[in-house]
Amino acid sequence: MTAPTRRRPEQDTAVAVVEISEPDPTRNPLTAEDHLAHGGSYRDRMREADQGAAVRYSEELVGDAEGVADQAKSFAQRVQQVPWIAHLIAAGKRFGERLGSQFGAAITYFSFQSILPLLMVGFWVLGIVLKGNQTAIDNVKENVRQQIPGTFTSDIIDAAVQNGAAVGIVGIVLALYSGVGWMSNVRAAVQAQWRPQFEKTEAEKRKTSFVVQWLKDLLTLVGLGVALLVSVVLTSVGGAAQSTVLGWLGLDDVGWLKPVFAVVPILLAVVADVVVFVWFFRMMRIPTYTPPKGAVLKGAIIAAVGFEVAKIAMTFLLPRMTKSPAFQLFGSILVLLFFFFLVARLILFVAAWIGTAPRPPEPELPEVPGPPVLADEDVSRGTAAALVGVGTAVGATAGYLAGERIPDRHRKRLLASLRPTGKVSPTRLVKAARSWRGITK
Repeated sequence: MTAPTRRRPEQDTAVAVVEISEPDPTRNPLTAEDHLAHGGSYRDRMREADQGAAVRYSEELVGDAEGVADQAKSFAQRVQQVPWIAHLIAAGKRFGERLGSQFGAAITYFSFQSILPLLMVGFWVLGIVLKGNQTAIDNVKENVRQQIPGTFTSDIIDAAVQNGAAVGIVGIVLALYSGVGWMSNVRAAVQAQWRPQFEKTEAEKRKTSFVVQWLKDLLTLVGLGVALLVSVVLTSVGGAAQSTVLGWLGLDDVGWLKPVFAVVPILLAVVADVVVFVWFFRMMRIPTYTPPKGAVLKGAIIAAVGFEVAKIAMTFLLPRMTKSPAFQLFGSILVLLFFFFLVARLILFVAAWIGTAPRPPEPELPEVPGPPVLADEDVSRGTAAALVGVGTAVGATAGYLAGERIPDRHRKRLLASLRPTGKVSPTRLVKAARSWRGITK
């Protein structure tokens, strides 16, 4: 039997010391950062990885957003540098700064106020010109209804045609008052878009008398009415003649030609509108600004196309608006006001577009050389006399102060050399100076 092993005393003491030893009070306990520095737990490491990934993802998103914003800004700058887009932006800016919407609302009011007497006078004159041709009158009436949507205008046209001269005379008086006022306000609105500055210049403030300006507006109004009447007649005749032309050509049975020929009235209307707008903008000129001819023509084309698009849009919307209860009460008036407002804004925006059009550079004038300057050019009699007078006065004063007198023989010789005989050359003046020098010696 093996005897038990006996430990040595120093081993027991060491174990006892280890078992009863206390931690060093100067050492702080481990914190969460110490755990992370030494690897930490699995949960801590996963939490740290998730937070780092989220931060990196957020930074990537911010960087991508900034890159997209920079690209969009660069693209917008490149787009704005395109000439026609830059011109369009400049026109919109001027339209807003020059109160385009407010002027458009004012023109809408005056247009609605003056449409009744103008239509009355126009169809009274039309009834006199086309007397006995009811078909032509009906075509013009139908075309006017298409030009100005709403049943309100139809009632005015029927009353003007049926009542004849009585309506025409009353309409003339009302047209002279409201129509000329409408033209004056339209002129002021268009010219506000054309001036280099919004305020009127001194040249515009010193305008002609009230009577002369009123006559000018009346002449412009009459010309605009004639141009619109010609436009309506051309559109009516073109629309009625398309079936006749197809009959002449024997193409009535060709189905695909009818939609093609349906575009003809629209094209004729656009051409007629271009002529009207060109004439209209040419009559709106001001002393401080003359619109370029090319800009006026392009603006007239834009206005004509926009005018036809507005008419087609109103024709499309009108049947759908009749279902509203409010439309049944004020429908035709609301449609007419909305149509006038669209057309007024269109005209003023085109005016702003014309006013901001870049002008072609003016050709440089060639330098014209001046006349050659000759050094020994003769001096005129008046100049020589003045020089002699000044020289004599200075010499006499100097001689008097010096206590000297000029002998008579030298005085005669001096006067003979300076006597003006038409023109005195510089050579004679030199001789006179030498004589004076000889006298004073």
